[in-house]
Parts: sequence; C-alpha cells; structure tokens
Amino acid sequence: MDLGLENVHVLITGASGGIGLEITRLFLDQKAKVTAVYNTNSSSLQPLLKQYGSQSLQLLQADLTNESTVTRLFHSASTSPNNDSPSSSFGVVQVLVLCHGIWPREDECVWQMSLERWRNTLDTNLTSFFVVVKEFLSRLAEVASGTNASVNVNANVDASGVLDNVAVVMIGSTDGKYGDAGRADYASCCSAVMYGLTLSLKNEIVKIAPKGRVNTVAPGWVKTPMTEQALKDPAVVYLTKATTPLKKVAVPYDIATQVVILSSQKVSGHVTGQVLMVEGGMEDLGLDGAHVLVTGASGGIGLEITRLFAEQGAKVTAHYNTNSTTLQPLLSQFGTQTIQTLQADLTEEQAVTQLFDSATSTFGPVHILILNHAIVSSVKEPVWKISLERWKRTIDVNLTSCFIMTKEYLKRLEVASEEVKDRASILIIGSTAGKYGKALDSDYAASKSALMYGFVMSIKNEIVKIAPKARINSIGPGWVVTPMVQDILKNPDVVYTALATVPMKKVGLPQDIAPQVVLLSSPKVSGHITGQVLFIDGGMEGRLLNKPEDI
Repeated sequence: MDLGLENVHVLITGASGGIGLEITRLFLDQKAKVTAVYNTNSSSLQPLLKQYGSQSLQLLQADLTNESTVTRLFHSASTSPNNDSPSSSFGVVQVLVLCHGIWPREDECVWQMSLERWRNTLDTNLTSFFVVVKEFLSRLAEVASGTNASVNVNANVDASGVLDNVAVVMIGSTDGKYGDAGRADYASCCSAVMYGLTLSLKNEIVKIAPKGRVNTVAPGWVKTPMTEQALKDPAVVYLTKATTPLKKVAVPYDIATQVVILSSQKVSGHVTGQVLMVEGGMEDLGLDGAHVLVTGASGGIGLEITRLFAEQGAKVTAHYNTNSTTLQPLLSQFGTQTIQTLQADLTEEQAVTQLFDSATSTFGPVHILILNHAIVSSVKEPVWKISLERWKRTIDVNLTSCFIMTKEYLKRLEVASEEVKDRASILIIGSTAGKYGKALDSDYAASKSALMYGFVMSIKNEIVKIAPKARINSIGPGWVVTPMVQDILKNPDVVYTALATVPMKKVGLPQDIAPQVVLLSSPKVSGHITGQVLFIDGGMEGRLLNKPEDI
C-alpha cells in the first residue's frame, strides 16, 4: 500500500531501540528519507544503513535534553552531507517521530523516589520532547515565512510541498492512561505527552502548516531489549496479560505500522489530536481473499469502504437497504467475483440470518464485519419534542440492528475454522456526536455513544472467548461530505458551526474515513488493537454552543 511517503524527510528519535528500529525500517520501505537519531550507540542501525544506503538513511547522535545540540541536529539533518552536492540533502524535516525515552527499572513508590530520579525521567521523557518539537516547529515557521534556507537545498520539494506533509507522532504508553505503581515519574511523562502536549500542539501546528497533524501511539508491553529482562519473570508476563483480551505481548512491528500510518497525509490526513492505544508488511494488509460484509454500503462512506476493500483483494458483500444504484459502478469495475450486493432490513432477525446465508453461499464465511449503516432525522428537535416513535426508530436502526448483526456474526464465528477466527474483526462507524452529544439529535447521539463505548468495550472481552485473535474497534467521524448531509453543508452557518472548533478547518471526505476502516480491519497491521475508538474529525474540540451575539 502506497502511503505517499516517498522522499518525505522523517526524523526519528530513539531510532536505535527496538520500536525505533522497526519504525525506521518501515519508513525506509515506504521510500522516505530517514534521519535516525541515537543517543550513545548506533550499532543496531548499521544493518539498515548497509541495506538502504546513505542516500535513504543518515545516522546522527544527539543529547535531546540540550537545546544547542538539538539545533545542531536539525541543521545537520536538513543540510547536505556533501557541500559539493546540495541536491543530495534530505531537506527540511517534514515528519517528526518522537520515540526516545528511558524506563526506570526499579519499582519505587513516590515516597521512596529521589528527586534526582524524578527530574532525570522528566528531563529525558518530557522536556526533551518539548525541546525537539520546539525546534521542529520553529524551522517550519521559517519555511512558511520563506526565511529558512534549508528548504532550498532540496530541489525536488518547494515550501508548500514541505508543509503539506507535516506530521508529528509521539510514542506514549498505556501507563499514561492507567498509571504505573512504582513508576509515577514515567507514567506522568507519558500522560503529559499523550494528552496535554498532543492536544495543545494540534491547535498550534495548523497556524504554521494548515495540514499539519499531531498524534500519539501508546503501546502496552512490547518485546524490546529494554523490557526483555523484565519479561523473563512469569509474574510480570502474567500481569501484562491479565487485563488484555488478546493475551499476548506486542512486538515492535505492531507499534511501528501505526506510527507510519498516522504519519501519512494520504491515509490519515484528517486524523489529529488522537491517542491510539496499541495494547491488546505495509504493501500487503493481509486482506486478500478475506470476506468482508459492509452494511450501508450504498452511502458515501460505505461506497468508499467497499472500493478500498475490493482494491485490497477482499471479497465484499455490499449491503443496502432500499437502493443499490450507487453500487453498480463498483460492481462493473470489480465484477461479481469480488463484489456482491444484497438487500436486507437489519432490524429484522430473520432478514439478517438470510443476509448471512446468502453472503456465505457465494463468498464463504464472513471474516470481517463493518457496521456502517445509520439514520439521522431530517427534523431537528429538542428532546422534549421528539416523538417516542422517532426515538424508537433511531435506536432500532442504529443500535439494535448492530446487536442483531453482531450476534449473528459471532454465532457463526464460534463454529468457524481457525483461519476465519484468526482474521476476525468488527469495525463500527460511530460519530463525534457519540462523544460530544448533538443538540436536536439526541436520539442519534445516544445510539452512537452506546455503540462506541458500552457495546465495543463489552464485545472486545467476549469475542476473544470464541476467537482469541479477534478484535472490535470503532471509528468516530466528524462532519463528512456525503449525500446524506451535502444539502445541509450548503448553509454557511452550518459550515461555520461545524468547523469552529476544528483546527484543520475542513470538512472530512469519505476518503478520509475509509482508509482507517480498512487499516483497523487488517490483522496484519492492527492485530494488537482492540476496544479502541479512533476519531477522524480534524482535531475537533467539541461543539460551538454560543456565538458572540448569543452572549
């Protein structure tokens, strides 16, 4: 899968460690230009340098807690190593991946911890992030204003091209969400990076690069040289798996794939301010021959999801409720050996059973279930004016139908082959309405909240009892240009309200949503991700409740 990273200059800190090495390799596989930063020892990076060559990879040493050193690092990364051949320069850094850090090996409660240890951990794991990001953004600001000469040494990229590919991905940890008794210093740093820093930077970076994005990947336990000794202790291994439905420790590849994906403007261009928990290759997503059932496939997002799965070699059953006209071009393009269209009323158990029977009779057992269908009332009413009939209809179509579909899928999965179970995945399309609510559409918002949180978080612990590698996740889009809302979005007041709290200042497209659906469905690149909600909302902060004239 081409992620649009060819010749993009990526600077990776902590590149000599287990996760950093894999991140470096995957970016190189995508034909990016990589500056791999290490602290003391570059020996682990030498095989990559030999494999890919100095035209694709350069190794630089730096103490990232020192401002002057970081300034020299960015200067060396951006300028040509050969003054006689400036065109060989990697040019200005466009993607920054912050992967460095220390993990205190000793368990010490706060009252036992020395101030020296506390300050050392914060200096390395948090303050250095500030120092590096500050330098990165300062140089991008110079690019935007035309005062950074380093952009000119890369003859193949102009300033706008540099800014169009800007992204920051930081490595956090599940400790930043759940804490870690005995390592409050480490957990505090992770929380600061994952939430305070990420959520602040997403609103600042767009002032320099309008398409710039900031996200964090937060791994649980990962098999790396840093954790190798600890993971030899059976008690530690038990604790790492005790609350993990997938019952396995991650490997660096599980983390690196998500970093590369989130760095890609092509597939993650509307994803910012997100923390992706990875707690529970790149050309091939492992979807060839997989049977994917997509509900609501005739709508704007559903059409794009169907198309992308078909392009990945999957067999797609495209469900529709009343009209399949929009699906006909895809059927003509890919043929009946790849796509079949089936009608069903998903609120009826018997109809759902017949849908699965018909789908499997052609393409075999369903591996992946995408629940994309939904309705929203065209009449906007406060809760005290919503009729009971409307409420029940919305809940029935948006929520209960997903229960019926999931129940049928899991009943069949329970008796399926190991091959089907190993690729099993459910992906539910939620909405930012499920997170922030939606005045005058409380029925819709309630249905989406129920799916994204209560339903997903329950099923993630149930599905592994019948398929140990099976996963369930949700995606929460913000406003998306689809036939269902295109007329509404012709109203300037609606557009203003929709974008007032969105740093990226744009309405999403189906092309922003579908790639994340396909990637999260892939057991190859997302096999350790379950129970997560990924918001694709341009960094939305919430709802605009009051205009100046309302106050």
